Amino acid sequence: SVSLSYASGGVTTCSELPTSSGNVLQTLSITHESGTITLGANATVNGTLSLGAGSALADGGFTLTAKGNVSNSGSHSGAGKIALAGSGSQFLSGSGTYHNLELNNLNGASLANTPTINGTLALTSGELVTGTNQIDFAASAAVTRTGGWVNGTMRKAFNTGTGQNFFFPIGGAASYRPVALSNINVTAVGSLSASVT
Repeated sequence: SVSLSYASGGVTTCSELPTSSGNVLQTLSITHESGTITLGANATVNGTLSLGAGSALADGGFTLTAKGNVSNSGSHSGAGKIALAGSGSQFLSGSGTYHNLELNNLNGASLANTPTINGTLALTSGELVTGTNQIDFAASAAVTRTGGWVNGTMRKAFNTGTGQNFFFPIGGAASYRPVALSNINVTAVGSLSASVT
């Protein structure tokens, strides 16, 4: 495996990025503040995945599997996803944005800051522990769940409108206590938080 670091500006899709499935990187660090780094295929980062402030990663519809810690102070976009699938507990730092994020780690993950989901958070396995932080969801964001839950606080933004729904798959250290909002009418832009105490 190799480590990649992008620190110059004006970068778009380039040949150094994975272009065929099965690519494994030791680390991936993106710290430039102009241009967008775009995946060319599914890839795995065994070590640290880092998006610096002002940097942008587009997944190109592919999956970037992170097996180590993730530091995101930038932005992630695309129809693919970043998948947290380590063998030990993972640590998410930074207050950047994710489009689609999946947690598929029985040992779970914990937050050091408050990230934002713009697309879908997919809970497949493991607990996402927010601690004193929270995980924010844009007005257009959603959650799916087949296993695991958010142990802590979720905050969902709402635009005005009728018939809105949202699912909070929250719980404590050993209990799953979800909250579902159905067919609500929002008359002023705002947000709603849910947690288990």
